[in-house]
Amino acid sequence: MMKKLVSLLLAVLLAVGCFCFTAASAEDIPPAGVLSFLNYSENEFAEASVIWNYLGVYLFNSGYVKSEVMTPMEPEYALYATAQDYPVEYFDNLTDMVNALVNGRIISFDIYSCVAKYICAQNPDLINYVEYDTVSDRSGFVSEVLDRFSNGFSFMMRPDQEALRDEFNVAIAEMKADGTLDRLVAEYIDKLSDGTEPEPVIPDEIPGAETITVGVTGSLPPMDYIAADGTPAGFNTAILAEIGRRLGKNIRYQQLDNIVSRSIELVSGRVDVVFWVRGVATGSKTYTMTDEEYAAYKAEIEADFTPAEKAAIAHLDEILPRDREYTRDLPDGMIITEPYYSDIPVGVMHVNTYNYYVQLIEANKAAAAEGN
Repeated sequence: MMKKLVSLLLAVLLAVGCFCFTAASAEDIPPAGVLSFLNYSENEFAEASVIWNYLGVYLFNSGYVKSEVMTPMEPEYALYATAQDYPVEYFDNLTDMVNALVNGRIISFDIYSCVAKYICAQNPDLINYVEYDTVSDRSGFVSEVLDRFSNGFSFMMRPDQEALRDEFNVAIAEMKADGTLDRLVAEYIDKLSDGTEPEPVIPDEIPGAETITVGVTGSLPPMDYIAADGTPAGFNTAILAEIGRRLGKNIRYQQLDNIVSRSIELVSGRVDVVFWVRGVATGSKTYTMTDEEYAAYKAEIEADFTPAEKAAIAHLDEILPRDREYTRDLPDGMIITEPYYSDIPVGVMHVNTYNYYVQLIEANKAAAAEGN
């Protein structure tokens, strides 16, 4: 019975895990799409999806997740699922993943909220079927879950580039402090949620200055955008132009074939910096803590958690400990800056599939009402 209840939940895919719908069993549906991680396998992703589903039910029941294709359930029921209930397929670029969804090869895919808004505005056949309430007052537990659902985006560099990493960190911190980063996010990400094509920002040309080659993928529009003619544009060009100006360095862009090539191009030396790599939204805050510091941090943030909430986070820490959570998209030996942007993953599906599941849930509700 509990397994059947689990199979009747439709929820969102997350880049940190996924909620997945299984009509009767995992064999009945296609897998869900996810942009490839550089240091985290599809199987690991599927295993983590069980606990993310479990935590997601808490958020849904509390009103912090809204979706027409989710139904209330006891969170513990979600733990009866296994990784096999969450089939996952990795994609090395966004275009292939969108095509797989349109062609019915995958049932849905996870992507960051800003990207979901952008591509759904451009394609009426796609729908972002979940919303998170990230602004209302919330408990410490809900804040912790939302923080760990979110991903932070950082620049990636080779291990011999610590000095450059530190320069980037200074620039990022200054841009956060003086409001520049918020302005760029508002202008080049938030404002373009209607699907408008971003405009390129041309970096300054500084005679005689060092040139930094930055690899961009175009797989996360409008955050990382490359126009049809191969020209980078939008937020990636805006933030890099600003960083180049502050560091007194020239910026040159190199389009990468796909997101897997990020580390290959970096190691080869063809690029000096990779524009984005995913980590936790809080950056290295917990990753760099000693065990003693982390224990004190955990005790402080969990002071007001209920026993059930502490148990829920303990499940997450067991399946996805902080070192793996921080390094899922970070190849061994590479280094990254502090995050310059963070976003929460949501789910996208074909509108026909969405309508089918809305009708299915309504029919189940009607049948339950008649049974009472």
